[in-house]
Amino acid sequence: MIVWGLPITGFGLTALPWDGRPAGAALAAGLALLAVAGWADVISAVFRTTIVQLSVPAGLLGRLSGLQIAVVTAARASATWTPAWSLPPSATRCR
Repeated sequence: MIVWGLPITGFGLTALPWDGRPAGAALAAGLALLAVAGWADVISAVFRTTIVQLSVPAGLLGRLSGLQIAVVTAARASATWTPAWSLPPSATRCR
């Protein structure tokens, strides 16, 4: 988690106006930090899947693998979901 969290924090700090770097340098640093965070996320996913496959009995493996896929998919879908209370009133009105 630290290998993922530090690059994400660094990415957030690359856009701060007080650092004095040109925009191109901040963009390059931000993209490099996102690449490291993505790499760490992939490695973490491989470890999680390996742990599930090695520690779960064969009779439950399919069910738990399906549950793991559902949780990961729901987490990614919820990142793009916008709750109705945060939309302007015109977007939630029935027509």
